Amino acid sequence: MVFPSVIFLTTGLAYGGAETQLVNLATRLKKRGWDVCVVSMLPPQAFMEELAAAGIPLSTLNMRRGMPDPRAVFRLVKILRQWRPDILHCHMVHANLLGRVVRVFYRILVVISTAHNMNEGGRWREIAYRMTDFLADKTTNVSRAAVDRYIRVGAVPKDKIIFMPNGIDTFRFQLNQNARLQLRRELGLNENFVWLAVGRFEEAKDYPNLLQAFKSVTDERNDAALLIAGQGTLFEDIK
Repeated sequence: MVFPSVIFLTTGLAYGGAETQLVNLATRLKKRGWDVCVVSMLPPQAFMEELAAAGIPLSTLNMRRGMPDPRAVFRLVKILRQWRPDILHCHMVHANLLGRVVRVFYRILVVISTAHNMNEGGRWREIAYRMTDFLADKTTNVSRAAVDRYIRVGAVPKDKIIFMPNGIDTFRFQLNQNARLQLRRELGLNENFVWLAVGRFEEAKDYPNLLQAFKSVTDERNDAALLIAGQGTLFEDIK
């Protein structure tokens, strides 16, 4: 059986939800026999070891955040000519737009754009989606509400976008009572009711609102605990 080949193009490769989904998808397809490659527009900051262990090549376009670089188009064309993928699957707004533009310079059988948010940064990006839609075969989004909004604001035609929820490895996250009790002891949680927030320390995650809400809880009861796990530019401020 011959499996397709796919290049995953991502805006960046750091510890985040979109990047985690991309890596999970890439490694699972690799295990099934697909020919897989990952390309990051920005220099990768995470998941390099995981991709290497799975035998998945990782390339970067060496772009700088906030600095448009037209040369990236031709760097990506060079990679595409080397790999000759059947599918270019792009993740997040910058990669989605770049993957569409590069189709003008190199023929790709299938181009898929995946958005991971309801709002990817303003009206001009939604207009850019609409103007380049003819260069994509399909757009997906991980949220039903986001799909509805993209249709409503005219970013993507109704017949070109589908709801594709994030996957979860239920085996990895199944309950292990012994591990649960051991970790609670290590963290000194005793019998407290625990909330866990996992995400980047960035403005979009709105941790100040979470902390204010939790303060309301602790004003009413003293047997609750809030754990926060993440990295980001606002780490010191949140702390």
